[in-house]
Amino acid sequence: MEAEQLAALYDLGLYQSIEILAPLSVNQAEVMSVNVLMQFAKSLFQIGEYRRALKYFNIAAEKEKSEPKLNEIKQCSADCLMKLKEDKFALKILREIHENSGPSALSTKSKLVLAKLVAQTDGKRKAVPFYVEVLRDCPYAIESVFAAIDGGISPLELENLLKGKLGEMKWVNLLLRAYYSYSKNEYQKAIEKFNELAQSLPQNLQVLKYLALCHYSAGNYTAAVDYFQKIRQIDTTFVDSMDVFGFILKSFGKITELNILSHDLLQASPYRAETWTTIAIYYDAKGKKDVALNHLEKAKDADPFHYMTYYHQGLCYCYLKQVEQAIRSLNTSKNIHKSLPTYKALTMIHLSISSIEQAKTVARDAQKIFPNNPSANCLPALVMAHSNESSDRNKAVELFQEILKQDPDCLDAVTGLALTYKLTERYNEATQLLKASIDKFSRDSLYTALGDVLFTMEKYDEALINYENALKLNQSSEAAQSGILNIQKIMQGGTEPTEDTDFEDNA
Repeated sequence: MEAEQLAALYDLGLYQSIEILAPLSVNQAEVMSVNVLMQFAKSLFQIGEYRRALKYFNIAAEKEKSEPKLNEIKQCSADCLMKLKEDKFALKILREIHENSGPSALSTKSKLVLAKLVAQTDGKRKAVPFYVEVLRDCPYAIESVFAAIDGGISPLELENLLKGKLGEMKWVNLLLRAYYSYSKNEYQKAIEKFNELAQSLPQNLQVLKYLALCHYSAGNYTAAVDYFQKIRQIDTTFVDSMDVFGFILKSFGKITELNILSHDLLQASPYRAETWTTIAIYYDAKGKKDVALNHLEKAKDADPFHYMTYYHQGLCYCYLKQVEQAIRSLNTSKNIHKSLPTYKALTMIHLSISSIEQAKTVARDAQKIFPNNPSANCLPALVMAHSNESSDRNKAVELFQEILKQDPDCLDAVTGLALTYKLTERYNEATQLLKASIDKFSRDSLYTALGDVLFTMEKYDEALINYENALKLNQSSEAAQSGILNIQKIMQGGTEPTEDTDFEDNA
């Protein structure tokens, strides 16, 4: 077969025909032309035989003398390695081309792959120059713009890079400004800009997704649910960030809706980390931690850099009292993406094992990263509440009260202040605070917190009622279930259980 005939078949998408016909020449690979080898290897790639395609790309590379053509072949080899999840070798090939032949030797697609691999290996900041190279080729490569923003590119540098290249599409510039605010954890600013976009693009799924994520990151889970549901009304096959929606549904006790979401995502895309993470969250909600962890491994196979996978893995390990694994998973999640729930979980785990200094470090880091977030400001106060020094606990009370003055709806401040009152034996103040908040919000976390205070006061009947009320709102509330088990032990004549520091995500 001639290379031109194979190329015609390739252009028509007849890859199986190439696989059948090309071996007539491939059996004599040592006398084949590079072009024939390339067409054959490309057809193998298209039908998913990546290892075999890599073999013939390598044979072609050995025969090729021209540097530009050799670089093209090596980029194809890197594509195969990416499919085989051998990212380290793909990165080595692309870096060698970039360093030896210059950026122009790489296609725009390969430049983007190189940028992503550098971000995964060396960090987002070091990947910025590579994303900039992509944008010089194609200023509309929005994912490269977002990645450069995440890596810390300055607004001025970004403006100079894209100036005059985005035409008259004002919404693109507004999108970039909105994402910049989101990336800098300025959620209210981001919400305002994304809302402005939503007025002219009311059914744009990406805009709705970022509105959902902004509200989730700001701690307003109810608003986040509204936007995720809008996405589902438009397109039930949309996968991106839907595991965040699944996590919120679990925290709200909406297990049936979570089950439906899991099925929809599995049908839509069984190859995405979000799909398997959502399924894991469902099994976690059903109390099947081992099954959940198995599905989280599938999520990691799909995408080893998906932060929600490691975040939920950390929560599962925490429940199973596997503290070292929990801390390792949560740190991995934190390193991939700075998320307040991850910092909160890490703080609580360190407190549960009396690692006060580590908890203090995590809490202060969260406060620096999310400086205007009331829930982030609660973390240092929570650490003080667990101190043995009365002065620290008094300071914690003052901080929680100050946060509630600024944001009366901050449930983390309510439960944190109630916990501090409980630890300082100010039980009446704790119950009054929680009952007032329940009248306003009626959340399972508040009922559980009230149950914990009443349990400490040895008012077991009243505590049981509150734990049961929590389970009515969220049947998967592990803290409420644990509270009921503790009461049952007391009623059966057992010793009072050792108190743990429970993790509650106050949605």
